Amino acid sequence: MLDCVVGVEPDDLAAAGYGTEAVERIKALQKQYLDLREIIRKAAGETLDLKPFEADMRHLIDTYIEASAPRKISSALPICSSKPAFRR
Repeated sequence: MLDCVVGVEPDDLAAAGYGTEAVERIKALQKQYLDLREIIRKAAGETLDLKPFEADMRHLIDTYIEASAPRKISSALPICSSKPAFRR
């Protein structure tokens, strides 16, 4: 939806070449979706705070889970559309 702006913070969109109107639209959409996500989480009862368990989970992961180096199984897929969602 955001024309390949992965990893770009909303405050950095102007530096990435987006106009003032596009930046404001993106910020408004972001706020709308974050608010919607919070409403859905509350309605579903998914407001569990995992902070107290993070240290124990990290210990379990570090102790019992191992991973080998990744291996390539296919060619890279294009994740950016050729048609931008917003004008720069």
